[in-house]
Amino acid sequence: MKALAKRVEDRYQSAAQMRADIERYLAGRPVQAVLPAATAHTSETSVVTPRHAAVVERDDHAGTAIRPPLPPDRDSDRRSRATLWVLLGILVAAIIGTAFFVLPRLFDTTPPPERVPNVVRMTEDDARAAIGKAGFEVGTVSVRNDDKIEAGRVIEQNPVGDDYVEADSRINLVVSIGPGQFALPSVIEQKKRDAIAALVAAGISERNVSERECDTDEPKGTVVEQNPLGSTMVDRDATVELCVSDGPEKVPNVIGLKQADAEQAIRDAGFVPVVRDGRPDDATQKKGRITEQIPGDGRRPKGTEIIIFVSIYEPAPPPPADTDADGLPDGEEAARGTNPANPDSDGDGVSDGAEVTAGTDPLNPLGRVRP
Repeated sequence: MKALAKRVEDRYQSAAQMRADIERYLAGRPVQAVLPAATAHTSETSVVTPRHAAVVERDDHAGTAIRPPLPPDRDSDRRSRATLWVLLGILVAAIIGTAFFVLPRLFDTTPPPERVPNVVRMTEDDARAAIGKAGFEVGTVSVRNDDKIEAGRVIEQNPVGDDYVEADSRINLVVSIGPGQFALPSVIEQKKRDAIAALVAAGISERNVSERECDTDEPKGTVVEQNPLGSTMVDRDATVELCVSDGPEKVPNVIGLKQADAEQAIRDAGFVPVVRDGRPDDATQKKGRITEQIPGDGRRPKGTEIIIFVSIYEPAPPPPADTDADGLPDGEEAARGTNPANPDSDGDGVSDGAEVTAGTDPLNPLGRVRP
């Protein structure tokens, strides 16, 4: 208490005084300690006796009081022990944790990591050999379509090449099975050139595209059929056949042909013949032959009607023979008895034809008609 007195003059005046009291206390002798004055006139000095002193004496001559020792603080001792145990437990846990992380590193027996070989684009057999030689094992082997890496070669590996992993690790592989199938595009109604370009863009080789001509009325050069059909799943080495239209049929020219021949030619071209009579005065063709057709030429869809005109012209019969040109045909002269070679059979100066016309006898010179 003296060391904690508020007033300076009530505290120990030197370290030697404080040390002397401490030594007395530890030796079991009374301690000299002057208590702080209660009033300005109080000057009593308190003497603290050791803990084992049994009586309290008072020196009336010196005015010094001897106090009994304070009882031990049991709660404080218990708290001190508990704190000590807590600190000890924390220290032990720290030691164990440190040992857990440090000792394995000090005595690590794990083999060092090994470099993984890069086996991408190797054949599966070569990849297996390289993995085994490097001290690893082949794990799972799966397959997948690939447009760039040919079938039977490694597409991917896990772990990747040039990575470092533990020895005896498993290396998983993905092996190519070649290009996969795809849906063939439909190229019907496209021009042949555009259709081939579309197939090549989809993955079909141009050398695998063939064509044939189809007899249809679609514009010439248009694809009207394909085999396989569009949306069919095919490989990239599949062959495709295109049927290309030859365009509308050409109308045959049947002018001058006989009616039967013209009708057959029109049917063979895929058209329908329609027969009409020609003009009676059209003498360009003989009777029974085609003088005109509609349409005349060009290309038309199959089934188009072709109108043909058949000549019905009959020429007039030739005039009767008149050898002497007397106006009286030879046949009539023969019937009348006149000379077909002499225009004036009776010699009267009037031609046989003129006399017959006048009603006179071409054989009687007296029956001459006055000119």
